[in-house]
Amino acid sequence: MEIRPWSGGLAAAQDLSKAPSFVLGPLFVNPPLCTLSARGRSEKLEPRVMRVMVTLANAKGSVLSRDDLIGLCWDGQIVGENAINRVLSRLRRVLAELVGGAVRIETINKVGFRLVTDICEFDAESAESTPKVPGQPVHPAGWTRLELPRRRALAALSTAAVLAGASAYWQRERLFGHMPDPRALDLYTRAQALQKTVEPGTMEQAISFYKQAIEIEPDYADAWGALAIGYWHSRSGFSRREQESARQLAASAARRALELDPGQADADIATIMFKPRYRHMLRVERDLRGLLRRHPDYWYGLAQMGVMLREVGRFKDSLQYTLRELKIDPMLPVAWAFLSEAYAYMGDLQQSDLAMRRGTQRWPASGILWQTRVSTLMETGRFREAAAVARDPRARPDYVPEEYGERQARLALALAEEDAVTIAGFRNEVIGVVARDPPSAEYLASTLVLLGAPDKAFDALKRHYSSQKAETDLRFVPRTLPLFSPVMLRLKDDPRHRELLELTGLEDYWQRSGSQPDFRRD
Repeated sequence: MEIRPWSGGLAAAQDLSKAPSFVLGPLFVNPPLCTLSARGRSEKLEPRVMRVMVTLANAKGSVLSRDDLIGLCWDGQIVGENAINRVLSRLRRVLAELVGGAVRIETINKVGFRLVTDICEFDAESAESTPKVPGQPVHPAGWTRLELPRRRALAALSTAAVLAGASAYWQRERLFGHMPDPRALDLYTRAQALQKTVEPGTMEQAISFYKQAIEIEPDYADAWGALAIGYWHSRSGFSRREQESARQLAASAARRALELDPGQADADIATIMFKPRYRHMLRVERDLRGLLRRHPDYWYGLAQMGVMLREVGRFKDSLQYTLRELKIDPMLPVAWAFLSEAYAYMGDLQQSDLAMRRGTQRWPASGILWQTRVSTLMETGRFREAAAVARDPRARPDYVPEEYGERQARLALALAEEDAVTIAGFRNEVIGVVARDPPSAEYLASTLVLLGAPDKAFDALKRHYSSQKAETDLRFVPRTLPLFSPVMLRLKDDPRHRELLELTGLEDYWQRSGSQPDFRRD
């Protein structure tokens, strides 16, 4: 057999949300959801790993060099050998666990890689009589084994995938009397997958998909409700002049969803989220508890309840909600990040590290997990470990510049080595940042304390919180979580810390709710 590397003409697998699902032998590949499924099991892949999977499948058995993969899956960025090896190793491991050797990546020495698989060709006549199991990939009786993918087969695979997705909603059709148009359902499914990754730019794309789904299916209640949530999460992208129109759009979407389905959970929570939250903690808590009575297994309601309790310093109380959320959907990177952070703020570093490991095993290149891991290590005084993570190209997300990771590492090492000159340089830099951008005090106050500038930290937080009104705009909701970080709680007896608890309405919340933050209960 003559082996010639592929070197052009193949489209890059850039937008997974638009990539059709397909079948390779016993394997069902769903790019928008980043899942591989076979024999009743399913594995979630990181977006970069799925891009490599789709690219190799699109090559139809041709050999792709490392340069090909970099160009198609890393957009031509300069990446090291380790980055490619890590992705291929992860993909090989998942394929072996799901289908053994039926679908595998073959290394052609000094040339590249190709996907080797047994695949099936579609026979439409025999497929007509094949029963479809809701929620499972379709494998019609009329598939015949082929050695390599063919154009006709791949076209049929897309058809089979659409049928599989539609059949998953058969029970919904039977119970509720309405099933969305398959095209709208596909757009909704893609948007949901994007939304849960919490990666840069995904929310805007998700909103676009929800809108397209509604154009196809105007009475699609779930899409209307999800659109309202999407507007909330993308609020930071709106200018001040667009605030009121954004609020109206979200409220309108929520109303439409509830008209179509009074029990639509996304629309229900949207009516809570678009009310003022800052200095209204007790009302938010009561609203969320009411929501969870109506929707006890609604993962996003559980997530918001956990967030609310962390914001008032009740980390132990928040755990039950985050753990229930992860039980419902363990593929939520932000939930693993919040769980790890909550344990760290409670002082349980062993459980914090365990939660982080479990999260990064599922999402090894997640931005929020990486940032939470670095910041948590810094907060708990593990500076050298934080520097190692910041510098590790296998841990750092591809879209995070290497220079940023290096800067974080230099800061951590300066603190570990008590390098006065470097610390002074960082201190002046951070002071300048919070002076120009007061909201950044939420994220940099602990850093200022670590750099030996607690006065600047308190001043920055006071200036920031004082400037925020209770009837805050849609674009920014002040976070009180920083007041409970391990570094800030070292200063809990400082009168200025107590002043901030009063200023933010936290003392009023604890008195009226009859609760106390963890640091006063321990």
